[in-house]
Amino acid sequence: MSLTKSSEAMSLLRDPSEYEGLRPMSRHSQALQVWAHPAFDPYISWTLYCIRRRREQDQFWIRRVVWDQRGDPSNGLTIKDPIASDGQLQTDVAKKLIDGLGDLKADALFPTSNRIGLDGITYGIKSGSHMCHTEVSWWCDPPKEWYGVLEFFVNATECLNRSLPKSALNVDFSRYLAD
Repeated sequence: MSLTKSSEAMSLLRDPSEYEGLRPMSRHSQALQVWAHPAFDPYISWTLYCIRRRREQDQFWIRRVVWDQRGDPSNGLTIKDPIASDGQLQTDVAKKLIDGLGDLKADALFPTSNRIGLDGITYGIKSGSHMCHTEVSWWCDPPKEWYGVLEFFVNATECLNRSLPKSALNVDFSRYLAD
């Protein structure tokens, strides 16, 4: 895959609102996005959209984008285009998930340790609109202050995956939670 194609794939992971072949979504309706970029597994992002409707209950849609950036040996290591799927999330479940962000403590936003390393996973959570949002990301094991953030990430991905079609490229992130 060319550098341009790789950049396009990363752009789709960050903003899948215009993924070709799926219902167009307004990027302004993004309520929540979580993502993981593992060194040895496919990159995945889950984006929750809130579609506001006059005189009707809001609708919540999930779009998962999976990109196998490493390629498939049986395919001559050809790196594939990202694949995406949509699902609808029940309003009460979506609101509970979004409200869970409010349970995270402010001290979790300011880590006290810096780390370096190879491989591992970069995680991220973004909430809000383009006008006012919060975004956090971390590599591998978060600082102890961030355990609640990792726990939210795992719970969010499990919740969102339950409302989406099964994916052959799913990764179980609960395995990364410390006991």
